[in-house]
Amino acid sequence: MRIVHLADIHIGYRKYAKTNAQGINEREADVSASFREACERIVFLNPDLIVIAGDLFHTVRPSNANLSFVFRELKKLTSRIKAPVVIIAGNHETPKRNDTGSPLLLLREIDNVFVAESNLEWFTFSDFAVCALPHAAVGTVQAHELRAKDSYKRNILVSHLQTGESWLSDLGGEERLLSSLNIGEWDYVALGHVHSMKQVAYNVFYSGSLEHTSLNIWAENDLAKGFIEYDLDEKTWRFHELSSPREILVLPTIDVTGKSVAETQSEIVEALSVKTLKGKLVKLVVKGIEREVLRSLNHKELRQFRAEALHLLLEFIPVGKVERAAATPVGKLEDELYKFCKSEPLKLLFERYFKELSKEDELR
Repeated sequence: MRIVHLADIHIGYRKYAKTNAQGINEREADVSASFREACERIVFLNPDLIVIAGDLFHTVRPSNANLSFVFRELKKLTSRIKAPVVIIAGNHETPKRNDTGSPLLLLREIDNVFVAESNLEWFTFSDFAVCALPHAAVGTVQAHELRAKDSYKRNILVSHLQTGESWLSDLGGEERLLSSLNIGEWDYVALGHVHSMKQVAYNVFYSGSLEHTSLNIWAENDLAKGFIEYDLDEKTWRFHELSSPREILVLPTIDVTGKSVAETQSEIVEALSVKTLKGKLVKLVVKGIEREVLRSLNHKELRQFRAEALHLLLEFIPVGKVERAAATPVGKLEDELYKFCKSEPLKLLFERYFKELSKEDELR
């Protein structure tokens, strides 16, 4: 029996305010292209089960165009192969209010597509069972509830969570100890939320995201994007790298300490001219720059490089400052603020603020 495991697709993700010929945000189009490529590759593999471990959509309220796109792609997929598709909700598509419906509910109308959007659900088939643990249920389901069904030959657990390891991940996820998932009960555990492919245990994997949609994309510039194919009989796996994700180019840092405006300008231009930037996401760190030099640079000349790249980040670090450390995993914004707060009244104030903010977000 072979499983295809993908997660963190983030349909509807947008960035950089640049559009293609059809008027669609370039990064939004990139994410859709990666999902389309994954579906085509899956048809070729013809697995026995497909699981999407959360964050199929980037928001609780995706546009009609994005809903239609996903509906069409999944309908086309299920019409071409017989494998069931099990989808769970991640933190991005889980509403904070009960009266806000999940965008995943529409996908239940497709034959052979099974969705768990808020509660722990079991989906059983001829000789295997899938335990679906969506984001909203991660913190409430007890360990004793996560047990395999002995009446089925194979048991698979699918969830969207952070296992507590120090991996760079998306914001807003629920943490849970790996031991509480009873991994020995399962033939395979498919996880979502961490955007890089990780083998957590012998049978536990994060497939990673299909595109570069993390908070800090520069930290994953050399990471391949794709999905996992796992053979339950042979206990072997293969990572299928996609060709569609946008290329990220992090150029070597240059140090211009003590250099003149002309010398600094020349070094920046030279660094940006070493490789083709066309259509790429590019970052260049310039450290040791004097503030007077920064103000006097010929920014008009640099704009030609910005026009060539899809996005160019020039990070100038003044003399005396240090380059920002690599991003580290963090929890929910509100949880991080609560940890920082020293007074209970301030904590309560933040709690009220986040409740009101979530209501406004979902009414937009």
